[in-house]
Amino acid sequence: MEGRGDREAEPEKRKMSETLCSVNVTTKLQRIAELAREDRTRVFTSVAHAINLEWMKEACRRTRKDGAAGVDGCTWADYATNLEANLSALATKIRAGT
Repeated sequence: MEGRGDREAEPEKRKMSETLCSVNVTTKLQRIAELAREDRTRVFTSVAHAINLEWMKEACRRTRKDGAAGVDGCTWADYATNLEANLSALATKIRAGT
């Protein structure tokens, strides 16, 4: 019975709202961080290759929805009306560096 209350050996339990998508995004972020820690002289010229629609959807899910409008005046509600197309276009612009 000793150690039965110790759950450190068990993998971290995820919240019900966390999706497979968020796990994939988190894994990518962890890998980038790991590479940076392993070699502090490593230069990352871009992580744009890691940004795709899945990444953008997860970033959007994690973003506060009650924040102020952007510099373009677009609110969360405006952006969400055509979310998938907006995220896809944004991911493309990010990868292109525009």
